[in-house]
Amino acid sequence: MYGDVTVSVENKKLVVTFNPTENLVADLEHWNFDTFRATVRPMNYPFGKGFAQFLLDAKGIVTELKIDIPNFDFDFKELELKRVEKK
Repeated sequence: MYGDVTVSVENKKLVVTFNPTENLVADLEHWNFDTFRATVRPMNYPFGKGFAQFLLDAKGIVTELKIDIPNFDFDFKELELKRVEKK
């Protein structure tokens, strides 16, 4: 419903870009195990900080991304971000 999310490396750190709203970008900083602190860049979105958790399968491969960034405008927890292989 909201489009794809891309996880990439930028300046040796993980970054999440919410497509097609490419201005909505969150920098990820490792916090604990498979969980990262997510800080939304303050361009046009006053969301602030939250968490991003990578869910892994039995082989340790990422299958899903859960995002929780508290705010009054949008509920990130409603997103179902499943891994899709690049074509």
